[in-house]
Amino acid sequence: TDNLVALQAMFDKSGLEGALPDDQAYVANDIRFDFNVALDGLKALDRPVDQILSDKVSRDKLVFVYNTIGDLVRRFDQDFAIASGLAAGFSFADGD
Repeated sequence: TDNLVALQAMFDKSGLEGALPDDQAYVANDIRFDFNVALDGLKALDRPVDQILSDKVSRDKLVFVYNTIGDLVRRFDQDFAIASGLAAGFSFADGD
């Protein structure tokens, strides 16, 4: 959770959304939405991992959070990169 909070803060304070054209500003809102959904999901899973994995409802919530984080990566890697004009082949997901 702390890492996701830190990434959200970094995005919010970085000014990256300034690289988006006005007609693509919604991409930054979509990114914020995914951050918030993922963080809300993680807060609902505030217990030991073995308990989360042993309960189907909790496991399903964890899968939902996992998928939401995947959506977040896609938003950065595809939506944001394309909208901001980053070169083809650039990847937010590769750790550079």
